[in-house]
Amino acid sequence: SALDYDRLDGRIYWSDMELKTISRAFLNGSALEVVVEFGLDYPRGLAVDWMAGNLYWADAGTGRVEVARLDGSSRRVLVWRELDSPECLVVDTKGEKIVWSSWGQEPVIERATLDGSMREVLVQGVGRSTGLTIDINRSNLYWTDQDRLTISFTSLLTPLSTVTTILSTGHPYALTL
Repeated sequence: SALDYDRLDGRIYWSDMELKTISRAFLNGSALEVVVEFGLDYPRGLAVDWMAGNLYWADAGTGRVEVARLDGSSRRVLVWRELDSPECLVVDTKGEKIVWSSWGQEPVIERATLDGSMREVLVQGVGRSTGLTIDINRSNLYWTDQDRLTISFTSLLTPLSTVTTILSTGHPYALTL
């Protein structure tokens, strides 16, 4: 499951892999509602673009990256071709892109513009990446690698740039900045 927050509206959004839904509620638990309830299989990655009022998610079961308005309306598929098990997802609000990890035979971290166009590989040769987090001030992408048991980062300014490992102990899974 995934969780994100809309700082303008004060709601949390989450995916439920058992119910195969995406829901939202205010922080006090009121106004609980399901915003996406059909066509989901394994919605692991989820990100709120609070600036544009959109909700993005990666579904490893359907092999798609999708978007909808925060209320679930205007849903559409953004990326599906040659996409193998998309898992985690984050919105780069400064760069106006979505970034996701794919856990297929050759795991990668990719990105595309917010409408799904201009898709490119950002990092290759990684393991199963989780906890994608962006430092917008430094234009860096951070992630945990479930195969190498590391926390790493790279620059968002140059695709396929140097990857730096900053921790390689324990079993890190999630990150936040």
